[in-house]
Amino acid sequence: DEGRRDEAMKYLQLSLKFDPTALHAMQRLAAWYTEKGDLPQAAALCRRALAINPGHVKTLGTMALVYRRQGKFEEAQAYYRKAVEELNRLLAGNPNNQAILRQRAELRRLWQQTLSPLEAIRKYSDILAREPGNVRALMGRADGFWRLGRHAEYIADHERALKILPDDPGI
Repeated sequence: DEGRRDEAMKYLQLSLKFDPTALHAMQRLAAWYTEKGDLPQAAALCRRALAINPGHVKTLGTMALVYRRQGKFEEAQAYYRKAVEELNRLLAGNPNNQAILRQRAELRRLWQQTLSPLEAIRKYSDILAREPGNVRALMGRADGFWRLGRHAEYIADHERALKILPDDPGI
């Protein structure tokens, strides 16, 4: 939280020496290695975590990002789908579980970051055709518009989102 990522990574690596099955540590390290561009290290940690828990949603999402950044789109989509399926399975028993809903939103946000602007616009436009009030889809599409320099459409999607959730500080 303090931005001292290298120090945190050392402690996470140390925690894995004491508990080689610490899924949170593996996933966090894998996510950071992905951000740093060390995709082989990230993939190795993800595979290790998924061997312990094949349904670990955050690790599935991280593995999707690793494959996406490697240009292996089919593999990336397969892991993303597994993560979404697992979250939907968890939500089936408790559709209002805020922790799971936040995790699903975070997964979608991470996935959206890996999309090209045109992919983001197409993907989120398809969602909005089915769910016109989906704020996350509006924000994802707005990001695509912004990255293409289509600022009027970016503003329009933000204004629509604000009408739906006027008090949301993330809009």
